[in-house]
Amino acid sequence: MLLDRNPRPMAPIIGSKQVALYQGGKCRQHADVGYTLLSGQKIDAPVLMVNDQHQDHGYCLIGDPRDPRWGETDTVVVDAWPGYPVASTLSQSTNRQPEFPAHYQRAPGAMPLQAAQSALHDVSPVEKSAVNAFLHGKEWPAVGHGLLKYLSENRHSLNLRDEALAVQDPSTVYYSHNEPAGQTMDDMAAETIEKQTRGRAGLNRFDGT
Repeated sequence: MLLDRNPRPMAPIIGSKQVALYQGGKCRQHADVGYTLLSGQKIDAPVLMVNDQHQDHGYCLIGDPRDPRWGETDTVVVDAWPGYPVASTLSQSTNRQPEFPAHYQRAPGAMPLQAAQSALHDVSPVEKSAVNAFLHGKEWPAVGHGLLKYLSENRHSLNLRDEALAVQDPSTVYYSHNEPAGQTMDDMAAETIEKQTRGRAGLNRFDGT
């Protein structure tokens, strides 16, 4: 996509609008959305959009691992792509080696961008009938167990990523002016992992694993 190579600082915001319009995208488009949401806030840490050194993958960071004020221990990974989407720092993540210089970067304490705040306002989800019409055009099964079975059986030819574990330790505590004592996301992460584990167990029945 041309958006991937656009050097303008507003490119991620433009990209996030395209993601909202088409209701999907690859990792870079997910990173556009993450960067846009973060750009609409004042954050007391740098915000970066990066590629990975060892894989064709893009994501965002809150903090900078090159800066001793954050390092890998306090740099948070913002990645909507992993199979288990749990909060993690860079030191907790597996298969994350950010490449520098970053594609886009915001300084600590940068003022919120109004364009970012309005970019994803009033997003309406695509209706199931429209998704099924798209799948029918590709001669794929409709949304449901048939589609899950098809994707599982053809994941290699379709080049589908299946990252079973995003982090080694999902225990991450966040601190802010609203939560000076810190807040952990363990309960939410555990619930998310349990739900997705059940889903993967269902997929494994089709796999025979």
